Amino acid sequence: PAVGLPRQQPHDGGEAHAAAGAEPRRNGHGTDTASPSEAVEAGVDPIVHFLRSRDYSVVRVEDGRFRVDGRRILSAEELREKANQVRLSMGKPPFAPQPASPAGPAG
Repeated sequence: PAVGLPRQQPHDGGEAHAAAGAEPRRNGHGTDTASPSEAVEAGVDPIVHFLRSRDYSVVRVEDGRFRVDGRRILSAEELREKANQVRLSMGKPPFAPQPASPAGPAG
């Protein structure tokens, strides 16, 4: 009979921890601290890292091309747009577009 007692203690502690952990997320979700005009400057590496942190599979397949979730192949610009859709749903500022190449036509 005494074997069941130790199992109850971690269970109670786990419930309290889960409830406490859910509150800050709920409170922070509704705030307007991140407006879409505050674009985050980022090369492609932070974008890849961000998507991977959100459980997307991102693999560089060739220069400037990325396979997402083993299916779609996206350009760096398309990858940024995908990341921005995810960030928008989280209430975070988008990644800024990359500046145009300095080797572009002058005129």
